[in-house]
Amino acid sequence: MKVLVTGATGFAGKKLVSELVKRNHKVSILTRDIESARKRLPMNCEFHKWEPELYPPSSQAFDGVNAVVHLAGENIADGRWSESRKNKIKDSRVLSTRNLISTLKSMKNPPDTFVSASAVGFYGKDKPVELYEDLDPGKDFLADVCKEWEHEAFAARDHNIRTIALRIGIVLGYEGGAIKKMLPSFWAGVGGTLGDGNQWMSW
Repeated sequence: MKVLVTGATGFAGKKLVSELVKRNHKVSILTRDIESARKRLPMNCEFHKWEPELYPPSSQAFDGVNAVVHLAGENIADGRWSESRKNKIKDSRVLSTRNLISTLKSMKNPPDTFVSASAVGFYGKDKPVELYEDLDPGKDFLADVCKEWEHEAFAARDHNIRTIALRIGIVLGYEGGAIKKMLPSFWAGVGGTLGDGNQWMSW
């Protein structure tokens, strides 16, 4: 099988690409910086230049591709949420997905499956209940982003492409993600329980 991956140099993306290559799948990468991506990812991948918010990717990147996994998006945990940064968080998801779907729509034989990242932020931060796929979105900033993000992704269904939105929780791993930011305080002996210790966290 051949899989095209966006966001491949991110924490989850690198893990996915490594696993796909290990299982002898062919991998095509869309990236802003080909040279940087070559240094961080297996050399037997294909690399194609793409500025996600600016234009649709070249259809050449999709030659022989069976499935697309779209993980590109600005890291929400890096930096204060100024208005400029909130725009980057939104545009890196919504506009990149819109541009990606634009290319898929133009293809005579598009990939069979489109998997787009989304997030548990879809539900909002004020729902301390068991969550299901058919619940309405929340009403805060991240919920609005996820709602628009998924709306763009599901446009692929209009072209008979099987489409999946992954509402991903907090990503944990020693090499990166949230736990890498959490561990240093515990190693320094200043970690502890926040609140009453009963707060929930999807991961």
